[in-house]
Amino acid sequence: MKRKKFEAAAMAAILAAMSLNGSLIHVSAAENNGSEDDFANQIAAEFSQPEMKYKPYARWWLAEGSHTDETLRESVQELYDDGYGGIEFVTLDESQYLDKETYAWGSPEWIHDTKVIIEECNRLGMSVSMTSGTHWSTANLISITPDEEAASQELGVSPRVEYKEANTKLLPVMRSAEDADYLYLYHYMYEDEENYEGEISLDGIYEPYVIDTWSGNVEKVQGVSYEDGRTVLHVEAAPGETMVFALKHGDDGENSVEQIEAENSGEGTRNEAKDIADTKSEVEKNVSKNAAGAKEKEGNEAVDELQEKSSINNVLTLSNWNLTIDSYEPGEKVTRTEENEDTGVTTTEAAYTTNHVEIDVGTLAELVSWKDIESVGETVSGIGTYTTTFELPDEWQIAENTEASEGDTESASSEAAKTNSGKIEFQADSFQGGTAAIWINDTKVPVNMDRRTADLTAYIQPGENTITVRVTSSLRNIMITQGYDGWIFGTPDPDDYGMTGETKLVYTK
Repeated sequence: MKRKKFEAAAMAAILAAMSLNGSLIHVSAAENNGSEDDFANQIAAEFSQPEMKYKPYARWWLAEGSHTDETLRESVQELYDDGYGGIEFVTLDESQYLDKETYAWGSPEWIHDTKVIIEECNRLGMSVSMTSGTHWSTANLISITPDEEAASQELGVSPRVEYKEANTKLLPVMRSAEDADYLYLYHYMYEDEENYEGEISLDGIYEPYVIDTWSGNVEKVQGVSYEDGRTVLHVEAAPGETMVFALKHGDDGENSVEQIEAENSGEGTRNEAKDIADTKSEVEKNVSKNAAGAKEKEGNEAVDELQEKSSINNVLTLSNWNLTIDSYEPGEKVTRTEENEDTGVTTTEAAYTTNHVEIDVGTLAELVSWKDIESVGETVSGIGTYTTTFELPDEWQIAENTEASEGDTESASSEAAKTNSGKIEFQADSFQGGTAAIWINDTKVPVNMDRRTADLTAYIQPGENTITVRVTSSLRNIMITQGYDGWIFGTPDPDDYGMTGETKLVYTK
C-alpha cells in the first residue's frame, strides 16, 4: 500500500480567495423605471436569475495527492453554492514531491478523482470539462495580414462585429441564444487613463439593449443607425470595463429597419419636443420671479441657457475614513486521511482553519495601501472596512427618502428615483484589484466595479450620512509568509491592498 502526504494549503488558498472575493458582490433585481418594454423586462429577469448554462465557469487547479473524495465533493458544492455553472479542472502533477506513478495524469487515482468530480457536477446539473496541463491552449490559427483582410472584404466576407475605425483596445465576443443575440465588449487596456469611444458595426438588424452587469438594470440603447443590413452603435468603455448588450432581432418580420428607425426617430422627436416644452415652461416661471423688466428669452437660446445653468457638477471630497481590517491568518492544522479501496492508495490531506484577527487602524490621514500603514504592514490579507460621515450640502436638492432600510433597496430605489431632482454618485480612485461593497446609512447599494462607482441617489438623506465601504484582498500576502512564493503566486513582493487615492461624491442635476 502506497502512502503519500501532501498539504492542500495552496488549493485551499485559491478557493478561499475565490470565495472571499465573491462574497461581497451584490446584484440587485433589475428595475426599468416603470418601463413597459417586455423585452427589457424579460432580459432583466433572466439576468437576475440566469439558467445554469449561462452561469460562469470556474477554472480549478486541482492539486493531486492533497485531497480526499470528501473534500472534492465539498469543493464542487462550494462552487455551486457561489453561483458557478460549470468547472474546468486541471490536475497539478508537476510537484517534485509527487509520486507520478500514483497520481499523474491517466493513473488509476487520477481516473478515480476525475470520476468523483464528474459525478458530483452531474448531480448538481453543472457542466464539467478538463484540460491536460496548466499552460494556455494554442489555437494554431493562420495569421491575417491587412491585405488578406481587404481581400476578404472584396469577396463580401465581413465579421459579425466590425469597428468603424482602427481599434486596439476593445475585444468583442458575440453569442447567439434562443431569445436574442448577445454582444460582450471588454476594454482590455486596463492601465489606460482615458475611456475608449467609437462606433461598432454588427452583422444584422437589431434593437440593442445594454445590461448593467453590476445592478441588473436593462436600458434600450439610443442613437442606433443602420447601414447595408448592419446595426451601428456608439460605445464608450472605461479601461478594464466589460459591457454586455442584448440584441433583439429586428429582421424577424415584426420589426423592419424602416419601422425601427421610424420608432426611434419618432420617440426621439417626441422626447425632444417634450423636453423643450418643459424647459421653456421652467424658463417662464423663473422669468416671472425675476426683477421687473426682465426680458423673456425665446426659442432655443432660452432652452440652451437654462440647460447650461441647470447642469450642476459639484464635488464633495470624502476624508477622515476610519479603517478596521479583518485579518485572515493560519489557524489550527487539520488532517483527513482516506484509503481508496479501488486503487489501494491512502492519501492524507492537510489544511488549516482560518483565524480572524481584528486590526483597528483608526482614522486615516490619507488613503494608502495597507502595506504602507505602520500598524498593518506587508503580511496582512483579509477584508477592510472603511467608514466615514459627511454632511450633505444644502444646495444638493434631493427628495428626502425615509423608506430605505436594511435589505429594502428595491422599494427605496423605485420610489426615490421618481422624485429626486439630482443624482449623487460615489467615486473611488482604486480598490487595488479587490471587490467592494458599499452601504449608505446601513443600506447596501449596487456597486459598478468596472468604474468604481455607486449611485447613492435613492438612499442618501439630507443632513448627516454615514457611508461604509468594505474592500477585499487576495490571500497572497499572508501566503508569502507561509513560504508560498512559487510561480502560482508570482514574485514574493507584497501586493497593494485596500481603497486608495481620492474618494468623493459627485452631484449632477
